[in-house]
Amino acid sequence: MQFGCEQNEVEQYLHAWYVITPKVVWHLFAMEMHEEQPNVICLALDLPGMHRLVFNGNDDATSILQIVEHESTTLIAYFARCVIDANVRQYMYLELLQHFVWNITTNKWTLRQIGYALGQFKYFTNPIAKERYYLRLILAIVQDPPYLKTYE
Repeated sequence: MQFGCEQNEVEQYLHAWYVITPKVVWHLFAMEMHEEQPNVICLALDLPGMHRLVFNGNDDATSILQIVEHESTTLIAYFARCVIDANVRQYMYLELLQHFVWNITTNKWTLRQIGYALGQFKYFTNPIAKERYYLRLILAIVQDPPYLKTYE
């Protein structure tokens, strides 16, 4: 039995990898190797002013403030869309993905043209985190949340 650095496990794995004929044919015809139906998308569940923000530590304060002003999560955009469009209010937050698509570049919901997707909340919420837990309950079961009417 030998101990030492003579064996490279990664290299052994790569040399042991082989391609079977059906996989080669799928690659030659540029077919997808796997497919997930329906598509499941994680939706944000954050309180006002408590969402994650990503920025470069070398940026100055003005550029970081611009990022903050233009940053939007799926939940914030859902509330904004509900205020603007009365048709969106008929959908619960988790049902929204069946009718709308989240556009990452513009951070806005756009009307879905084809297919559908399912939504799930991004994080598990424990009842100890009171506000977030109750927000999750409201968003999961209430259609046309009554607190939206205060923002009109």
